[in-house]
Amino acid sequence: MWIPARPIVPRLTFVLTLFLTSAAAAQEFRATITGRVSDPNGLVVPGAIVTATNSESGELASATTTTEGVYTIPFLKPGLYTVAAELTGFRKVSQANVRLELGQTAAVNFQLQLGELSEQVSVIAESPILEAAKADRGLVIDNDRVNELPLNARNPFMLSYLAPGITYNGPAIYQRPFDNGAIADWSINGGQNRNNEFLLDGAPNNSIQGGNNIAYVPPVDSVQEFKIVTNSYDSQYGRTAGGVVNVSLKSGTNQLRGTAYEFARRKGLDSNEYFFKVNNQKKPDHKLDQYGFEIDGPVEIPGLYDGRNKTFFMFSYEGYKEATPNPATYTVPDAAQLGGDFSNLRDAQGRLITVYDPATGRLENGQWVRDPFPNNRIPASRIDPQAQRFAQYFLQPNAAPPGGSDPWRNNFVFAPNLAFDTFRNLATKVDQNISDRTKMFVRYAYNKRTEQRSTNGILSGPAQDGQLPLWRINHSGVADWVRTLSSSLIVNIRAGLNQYLELARSDPGLNFNTAELGFPASFVNQLPNKVFPRLNFVTTASAPSGFGTSTGGTTEYQNLGRDTRNSETTTGFSLQPNFSWVKGTHNMR
Repeated sequence: MWIPARPIVPRLTFVLTLFLTSAAAAQEFRATITGRVSDPNGLVVPGAIVTATNSESGELASATTTTEGVYTIPFLKPGLYTVAAELTGFRKVSQANVRLELGQTAAVNFQLQLGELSEQVSVIAESPILEAAKADRGLVIDNDRVNELPLNARNPFMLSYLAPGITYNGPAIYQRPFDNGAIADWSINGGQNRNNEFLLDGAPNNSIQGGNNIAYVPPVDSVQEFKIVTNSYDSQYGRTAGGVVNVSLKSGTNQLRGTAYEFARRKGLDSNEYFFKVNNQKKPDHKLDQYGFEIDGPVEIPGLYDGRNKTFFMFSYEGYKEATPNPATYTVPDAAQLGGDFSNLRDAQGRLITVYDPATGRLENGQWVRDPFPNNRIPASRIDPQAQRFAQYFLQPNAAPPGGSDPWRNNFVFAPNLAFDTFRNLATKVDQNISDRTKMFVRYAYNKRTEQRSTNGILSGPAQDGQLPLWRINHSGVADWVRTLSSSLIVNIRAGLNQYLELARSDPGLNFNTAELGFPASFVNQLPNKVFPRLNFVTTASAPSGFGTSTGGTTEYQNLGRDTRNSETTTGFSLQPNFSWVKGTHNMR
């Protein structure tokens, strides 16, 4: 019985859709070699075997030319290759020193000459291989530039400056590898700020926390190269309104290699800054240590396993310790003000800032008015007991207000006010050539930033305010598997996991009994957390200008406490299937 073939059409449509959808979802960081093999007369040569051999690791990949003489070898790591074509009845032709860059599709064509297969024609590539089949535009930052160019704070993403059409909009002082938000402030080719995609080994490396932060920043020595795509015409980059920064970490080779480094900064090596000299101040005691190492090579266990050409590893670690002086000046209430005497409370023009009695009030000429306290002094009987308990946590003045200042302002100098940053960063990667047809790699990366910094000058007790501490923790992992199913069909599956945690704490204020401040038990028992409350002075439309926290963020009286424990975790999982199918002169991915 004959069955019509129409039901097959939707299935074929579904399969083709699967191929195309998979390609759009996967951002490939590896390179591809494609080309045509012809005979001396320029006619196509089907059935020729083309091999690409990595010159450093010995890894080999191959493809067979189609009936149109076309071949494609995808999923090749960036690096140097020797590409060869051979077929019985022709001399073997090889081309050495073919350098592949991240995300590149390179054209390497061969013209075979008649002869014995044992005869060989060798060509050494001297000029760069042209991009043959992709329309995206950008710049590749190769390994030499990553390793050799001066790099402030050793953050590899800052090398994106080298690409034309890129503007960095973040603060110049926040370019360290743990400043995940500021270092994402790029505008590419006039696109909106922070609308870019960051990839690590082909997997997403963005965190929505903070507005599209960079989640993980690898150590410089672990980076093989990266590419800034400024015009992402290629459909695989369809998820972003800006550009793409695609980073590839190193893979080991047959040679054991490594680096170690230490960058130090000390007071004795620094020159004094201009404003310190003008004010006859000593040099600030700024200390910084940034140190680490990277090692990669074959996995070898003497007498048990020889991983050359098969199993490779890379491990990189970086530590960062910095103590940064941030001298600050605060305003604290003096003894007279704590006793209710505000007779010295004056503005910049010397006018008295009146303190009104909240217990008074009447309507005059359609406006509600209050009476001032006599002589700007609050009677002791009117001072709230809870306010008195809060007042014991204020610091005492330790400096005379500078000339030209109001007599009650800027009377506490907090120096040297050291901010402490500790950062640990590691990345490890293992590549395995299971067979000529199957290869895979796994990569895990982790870093943690701990910041300790006071923002109100109080260094002990529950009333401290600041980052006490601030944690930024990132876990990043990817597993990638490539299988050659036939001479024309290759499948790649990549799974990635990225978890980013930002936690702001105030440990000194935890487990504080709020009843000590005079709050009744009926109120204390309803509080979700036992924590020292925050006391903030805020300027309102009816308050004197400059009293409290102004619109611009200037704090006159120091804050007390923090009362917060902010924690935000973002977790992203990606599954990226990718297929490469060569049919005739076409390559569908």
